[in-house]
Amino acid sequence: MEEEDLPVGWSQACACGKRFYQPNSYSNHLKSCDVHRKKLGVSLEGAKQRYDLKKAKQKKGKDAIDSWYGGKNLEVDHQIEDAFTPNNLNAASSWMALQVSIPLLQDLHRNSESTSTRSRTKRA
Repeated sequence: MEEEDLPVGWSQACACGKRFYQPNSYSNHLKSCDVHRKKLGVSLEGAKQRYDLKKAKQKKGKDAIDSWYGGKNLEVDHQIEDAFTPNNLNAASSWMALQVSIPLLQDLHRNSESTSTRSRTKRA
């Protein structure tokens, strides 16, 4: 049998220098290897420092909003007179129609409730 026909074997070396030829033995070794744990702790600490630095650079709250919108005034509260300008007459008429229709709907609801309670008392 030639070398090309041989199956490729799996092997992994630990940070401590030991070589393993079975995945389960390598995994079991990593749980107790002090050298591996130390290197892993150092790399995780470095990642945590980079994350904290990036997080500290991010703007929060009003500073973040100002940076997104370039300091434009985002106030949208308008005076009540602004609603009745010629440009907003449609909005004003819709508002007035809504104000008139709400009491009518409330009356309809009250009437339907009273008829449903009457029909329940007749059945009993």
